[in-house]
Parts: sequence; structure tokens; C-alpha cells
Amino acid sequence: MNASVCRACLCLLSTMCIAAMAMAVPLRAADANLMTNGSFDSGFIDLTEPAKAADGTPKVSGKIGDGWLDNSNWADIKVVYSQEKSEKHGGASAQRIEVKSFGSGAVQFAQKFTFKKGHTYAFSAWLRGTLSTPVEIVLRKRDAPYTTFVSTTATLGSDWRESKMTGRVEEDGEGFVMFRMTAVAEALIDDVSVVDVTKAP
Repeated sequence: MNASVCRACLCLLSTMCIAAMAMAVPLRAADANLMTNGSFDSGFIDLTEPAKAADGTPKVSGKIGDGWLDNSNWADIKVVYSQEKSEKHGGASAQRIEVKSFGSGAVQFAQKFTFKKGHTYAFSAWLRGTLSTPVEIVLRKRDAPYTTFVSTTATLGSDWRESKMTGRVEEDGEGFVMFRMTAVAEALIDDVSVVDVTKAP
């Protein structure tokens, strides 16, 4: 085999190796869903909340998606969480939230989230149910002054509806991805995602 043929073979092999490596590169971290158990297919845990309503029964009870939490103990509410296996949007299950009574405050279903200054986040979730007032969805700081970075509202209906929003965060901080309800309601939530869509400089 002469030298020119060898060089041609080496160039072809190099091109094939580069192509194979490009195909093997995984998604960038910025492309990944940053939520834990956003599909509600990775298990549920029993809620053990100490706060009691005026009648002595728990304000908050039931099962909540692993990785999620209730932030409603301070409010005048009664809410029951459960795993919904029949009426889900996708996968094996969805989160069911039943607000049995509402006096003041809000039912707040949330997940902890670390925000990065200068980053842009794209949120998406699927919801259905019955509620006289829209569900408020917020990406906000965890502590006072509870700065809201991005927010939207979702009107519930008998069919699954996607809620989406995108916004830029102007400060670092520990926060929540949160669903807020301020009326007696029954809601289903599924396939929640938050993706870092910040463009590279």
C-alpha cells in the first residue's frame, strides 16, 4: 500500500472516530430536567405534619411525591395529598391534591431549588382538575423577602393542560418551584420540568 493510500485511510478513520465521539456526547447539564421526581414515577412518601386544624385533625395529610414538600402549615387550610395512578398525564402516576377547606393563606406544594444568578430557566408542567381560582405557579426565593423570579397562573379544567414560563434570575439563592392554591380545589399535577436554557457566552 503506497503512502497516499495510507494517508487517505488515516483521514477516513479520524473522521469516523470524531463522528462517533460526537454521537456519544451526552446532553449538556443545561438540557436536563433539574426537578427531582418531576414525573411522580419515583415513589411517594407519607406526610407527617404536626400542625393541627381547629377540630384537632391534621392540616396536611396523605402521600406526597418523593422529593416534594408541603409548605402550608402556617395557613388556615386542610389538604390531602395522594398518588394518582389512573388519571395521570404520562408515566405511572401523578400527584393529586385535594384542598378540603380553605380559610386564609395558601396551599403551597413545592420543591426546593437552587437558583443561579444570570441563568434563564424554562418551566413546564401539566395540570387538570377543578378550582374556582387559577393555580399560581412561582419560582421564588425560600426566605424573606420571598422574591418571585418568574410566575404564571394556570386555569384548571377536565382535560390535561400544559403550563409554561421562562425567565431570567438576577441573583443566587435557595428557593422553591411552587404551586399555590387559594380555594377549595381538586388538582392533578404531572410531568413537571425546569430546564436551564441559559445561552453560552
